[in-house]
Amino acid sequence: MADYQDRRETLSLKWRRAKEGVLPFWIADMDYRSPDCIREALKEAIEEPLGYAANPDGYLPAFLEWEKKYQDYEVKPEWVEFAPGVVPAMHWLIDIFTKKGEAVIITPPVYVSFIEAIEYNERKRIDSDLVWDSWRWQIDFADFEQKIIDNDVKAFILCNPHNPTGNVWTREELQRLLDICQKHHVYVIVDEIHQDLYDPALGRKKVTAATVGDYDDILFTLTAASKSFNLGGVQNAFAIIPNEENRKKFAKYRKVLGFRGGNTLGYVATEAAFAKGREWLEGAIEEIYANEKILRDILLEAFPDLAITKLEGTYLVWIDLSRWFRSEEEVRSFCEEIGILPSFGEEFGGERYGSFIRFNIATSPENVKEGAKRLAEGLKKRN
Repeated sequence: MADYQDRRETLSLKWRRAKEGVLPFWIADMDYRSPDCIREALKEAIEEPLGYAANPDGYLPAFLEWEKKYQDYEVKPEWVEFAPGVVPAMHWLIDIFTKKGEAVIITPPVYVSFIEAIEYNERKRIDSDLVWDSWRWQIDFADFEQKIIDNDVKAFILCNPHNPTGNVWTREELQRLLDICQKHHVYVIVDEIHQDLYDPALGRKKVTAATVGDYDDILFTLTAASKSFNLGGVQNAFAIIPNEENRKKFAKYRKVLGFRGGNTLGYVATEAAFAKGREWLEGAIEEIYANEKILRDILLEAFPDLAITKLEGTYLVWIDLSRWFRSEEEVRSFCEEIGILPSFGEEFGGERYGSFIRFNIATSPENVKEGAKRLAEGLKKRN
């Protein structure tokens, strides 16, 4: 199992934002001690002068082998471009392959950075909302395609697995989405950053979008070690771009921005994670899904009809509190009162999600249990 680390007195953004006595469950960040293989690799690296350095010889091979072994995706070395993060790469791709004022479609509720990538780049945001069917959030394929047609959509940002609803999209769902996009000449930017984090009891493997058919001309896969190994601070990510012309445009754009490469320590940590971190990751996944059971048991015992997602992937649980609250302002006040800090719903798509929270369970069982109890007991008082 993962080794919990108390981060209250560290530089952790997650914990620094929480007031004294408040338990933070917001940002997608783990409270687990970093894998020994990464810590040892970094210690060795800082014994050397931190001047200009070549990438570690094993960096790219470790990533390629990981994708082949665990994602069933055989990536050619020449397809891979460096990015300082999945989010920056997303912004770059929007700027390269669409023009100001053109439409980009997303499927809310969805990670706020998707929304920002569209709006900050002055594109037109088109929403095709997921639909809750009492057990899982589902894609409305008819709505998705019609909105692409009606708005002359140029790009789609896909989250796989989906943040915040925890969907691990099936092969059939991915094929339907990509077929629609290919039919209408829509570029697809796929955020696969949570690719390794899915429920071992799901009964199926998580499927990488790029493996479900021949979509190389329209598809861009973005991923990193940062969610799987809690390396968000090292700023190291991969853009997998099989189409040569598309890849040349991306590489040129990166060079214009002055990005020749990443931080030396980011390369070192990422190589160590993919080369030697599998056992640690399996322990973290075991802890995460044990924590999900704790959260669900407490909340569903108190409220059997609560709309709470059954996690297929990620460590982020999406909870509907509309039975008690009608606005994010009310939810924020309530959470402050009971001493928890989740992510709040509006950032994932607007006011219609104001009564939702996203609850991060990648922490200790004790924290999850206490947070769930505070939430359940507080809601009982509102009945």
